Amino acid sequence: MLLQIQTTNYQRDIIVAIVTATIVFLLLAFLIVAILLTYQRRRHQHTLEISDMKNKYEAELLKSQLEIQEQTLRTISQEIHDNIGQVLSLAKLQLYSLKSNCGEADIHPTTELIGQAINDLRNLSKSLNPDRIADIGLMESIRHELQLLQKTNAMETMFEVTGSMQRLPAEKEIIVFRIFQELMNNSIKHSKATVLKTCIDYQSNALVLSIADNGIGFDRESKTGIGLNSIKSRAAMINGVLQIDTAKNNGTQTILTVPL
Repeated sequence: MLLQIQTTNYQRDIIVAIVTATIVFLLLAFLIVAILLTYQRRRHQHTLEISDMKNKYEAELLKSQLEIQEQTLRTISQEIHDNIGQVLSLAKLQLYSLKSNCGEADIHPTTELIGQAINDLRNLSKSLNPDRIADIGLMESIRHELQLLQKTNAMETMFEVTGSMQRLPAEKEIIVFRIFQELMNNSIKHSKATVLKTCIDYQSNALVLSIADNGIGFDRESKTGIGLNSIKSRAAMINGVLQIDTAKNNGTQTILTVPL
């Protein structure tokens, strides 16, 4: 009887030991899993923080670069208006003073050329000056730029506006206008297009700018120029979405959507 009781107690102790060991093992396993999950979560959070800091740094760097660029363009615009334009105007006046000696027919072609140079410089000054863009607005700035292009006879231009016109903050309008200028210049330099069509669609919650040409297009997979990257960076600054639809010998259409 005593031997049976001892055997029973021994079996019970073994069961208790097994259960205790199992519980301890499960607790250790749970603790290890919890530590690993915490480590992974903190690592992921740290990666996100580093990525966020990098994105903020790049955004601030780009913003600073754009501010410096706009200030430089403002200075150049002012220099053209105040100095170069004045010098040409004085030269034109001096030519008129020589009219009695040379005759009007002799100096007329030169005065015409100087007058054209003055007008071209004034137009360039207007296109460069961000203050003027902010004053007259995005729509009129684009219209003015297209009119200048039309006068060169390099390309036929078309301009269409739909929806109720809404003004964006001045900084956004300047960035959108610079994107338009970059796309227009790309079309002039590379597309061999004869027609450039620009559309602004003022929607209830977004401004949609579309620029399309009938040029030779390009292969998007191989087109990684600085200009295109600059356009994408500018668009990202104002939370814009850039879509490019192009193919070789099939023209190019670029659509920029900017939330209002």
